[in-house]
Amino acid sequence: MLIGNAAYRAPGVKRLPGALADVDAMRRALQRSDSWALDDDRIKASKDLDAANLEPTVTAFLAGAAEGETLLVYFAGHGLDQRGEGFLLPVDYDPARPADPRNALPAARLFQAIARSKAGRVLVILDAGRAGAFSLPEDLGVEHDHSERIGVVTAASAGSDAAETPRGGVFTKALVGAWTDPAAVDPEREAVTLGLAFNRAQGRTYAQRPRLFGRLDTLPLAWPLRGAAEAPAVMASEEAAASGTTLARVKGTVLGTRPLTALGRRIDGTLEVEIAFGQDTESVRIGVYAVDKAPPAARPEVFAPGPWKGGQVQRLRVPLKDHEPGEYRVEVEPCRAGTACGHEPASTFRIRLGG
Repeated sequence: MLIGNAAYRAPGVKRLPGALADVDAMRRALQRSDSWALDDDRIKASKDLDAANLEPTVTAFLAGAAEGETLLVYFAGHGLDQRGEGFLLPVDYDPARPADPRNALPAARLFQAIARSKAGRVLVILDAGRAGAFSLPEDLGVEHDHSERIGVVTAASAGSDAAETPRGGVFTKALVGAWTDPAAVDPEREAVTLGLAFNRAQGRTYAQRPRLFGRLDTLPLAWPLRGAAEAPAVMASEEAAASGTTLARVKGTVLGTRPLTALGRRIDGTLEVEIAFGQDTESVRIGVYAVDKAPPAARPEVFAPGPWKGGQVQRLRVPLKDHEPGEYRVEVEPCRAGTACGHEPASTFRIRLGG
C-alpha cells in the first residue's frame, strides 16, 4: 500500500507535491524485475486521503492480508508528534485542533491493526516529519508481542522534519536508490536488505535522524546483481569496429554463467567477447580498463593465441575477478606473432559491472 498525502487544505499547513512523486518512486522500485516485481494489481496506491478515509483504508488493507503474506505500508505526507505519540495526518487536518483518532491516524491504532492482521511480516515506511514517534509500543493491545514480524522505518525522528522537495522526499530518494546499488548488497544473501538500505539512506539524510525499529533488518528488498549478471554489454561502436580491417565486428556480453557476487564492493563475473575476423591474425589482445582510474591499467589483460582466419567468428571468455562496481572500457586488437600489437587501432566498447 502506497499513500501520498499532498493537497493539505488548512491555512498554514504546507502542501507536499513531492509526496506524489515519492509514491511513484516507490511503485517503480517495487515493480523492478530485480526487486519484488509486483504487478499493478498487487499495489494499492492512494492519494490525498482525508480523516474519513485514512485509517479505514489502511486497516482494510492490513485485514485483507493472506496468511503469512509480507505487506508494505508506505506513507508520504505530514506527521505529528504530540505528547510522545506519533500521528499521520490526513489532508483535512486542522492544526487548530489537537490530534486525536477522529482527525488523524495514531501509532497505537496502526499497530493494533497490524497485530490483528494475518500477514507474516509487515514493513511500515514513513516519509513524514516527526514520524520517529512511531516507535514500537510495548503493548500492542494483544496478548503477544508481534515486534518479531514488524519493521518500521521513519525518515525523521520525533521532533525532526523530513526534508522534502517538489520532486520527492530526500529520504525516500536515498532509500530507493540503495535498492539498485550493488554496494548495498548483503554478500551472504546476495540481496539488498532492509537494514543495509536503511544504513545507506541514513548516511545521506543524517541531519533529520531517520530511525529503524523492529527486527526485519534482513528482509530482502532487491537483487541488483541478478540483472547485472545477465545484462548485455554495450556493443562496439561502428567507428571502433570499422577502425581496422582485421577485426570486422566486435561485441561483448557479461555472462551469467555464475552469478556476480559482491564481496564488500567487489564483483566477480565473466566477459564474453565475440569477434568476426576480416583478415588473418596470429593472436588477439583483450584489455579491461576502469574508466575512472588514472593512469589506466589493464586489469585483466589477456592474449588469445590463434592463428585466427579471415571469415572466422570466435567467442573468447575473459574472467573478471575481484572488480569494483562501475564502468569499464574494453579494448580488443589484433596482434602479430607473440604480443606484437598496435599495428591497427583497437576496437573498443564499454561494460558496466554491478547494475
